[in-house]
Amino acid sequence: MTVKRRAGAPEVIVAGSVYWDLIFFNLNEPPTLGEEVRTDRFTMTPGGGGYITAVGLARLGVRTALRTYVGHDQLGQLLLDAMRREHLNVSGVKRHPTLGSAISVAFSTTGDRGFLTYKGSAVETGELPPERLHSWRKLQRELRAIAMRHDILLRKEEGRKWRLRAREGRARARHR
Repeated sequence: MTVKRRAGAPEVIVAGSVYWDLIFFNLNEPPTLGEEVRTDRFTMTPGGGGYITAVGLARLGVRTALRTYVGHDQLGQLLLDAMRREHLNVSGVKRHPTLGSAISVAFSTTGDRGFLTYKGSAVETGELPPERLHSWRKLQRELRAIAMRHDILLRKEEGRKWRLRAREGRARARHR
């Protein structure tokens, strides 16, 4: 299925971490200290909650921007290249001057999995600067309004909440 991409400002801004994932899978057993486990099943790919969410939205045709940090290293450049290939707006992606790009090494067996992670520049992700807090609150109100248009129970709950607030306001006004 081909999704038509629209030009313009992002419809969604995703703030979250981005990792370079190294994945070893179909191991017979997990590695233990002092032991080397070999496998011929391996892949590496961009990952992390922010990246996965942003790419999913972009593939659905939503103009999506990603707000995150990557290292000022070769992996950071690979991550930026991958974001651009997925048609993400990367204007909010910052190159951290001292921390390397975040890396996650995953391994899986038939019954379990394990991870080893270097947080690197991902520790800087998730900040909401004070100047953006107002926009975030506005977005939350808009999302609630959209949800209420489609959910009758939510509309009733919202109506009860406002009736209660009005009743409390009238009671306060009488006691003044």
